[in-house]
Amino acid sequence: MRATRELIEEWFLIARKRKATHMLTVFDTFDHVDFPVFVEKGVDPRAVYDKYHRRNMYLVMEVYSLSMPLEPQLDEPRAMHFRGKPRQERGTKKQR
Repeated sequence: MRATRELIEEWFLIARKRKATHMLTVFDTFDHVDFPVFVEKGVDPRAVYDKYHRRNMYLVMEVYSLSMPLEPQLDEPRAMHFRGKPRQERGTKKQR
C-alpha cells in the first residue's frame, strides 16, 4: 500500500513520540508498500538514507525533518530535508 497523506501524518506523530529527528518514507519495490524509518537523535539522516536508498529493492521517497512543521513538507512534490549543509559533489570547490 502506498503511503497516503493521512498515513504520513500518523507516522510523523509516532516519530515525534519516539523523539526522532527525521522520518524517511521508504518504498519496497518488491512488495509495493511504503514504510517509515525513524532517525534517532545523534544519527546522521544522510547515513540512514544511504543505508536504504537503492539497496535491497528499497527507494527512499521522502525525508521529513521533525524540527519543521509537517504541512509545508507535505505540500512539496518530494520532501528531502536533511539537517546541516548539503553534500558537495566530488571535484567541486566551496564558493566564497
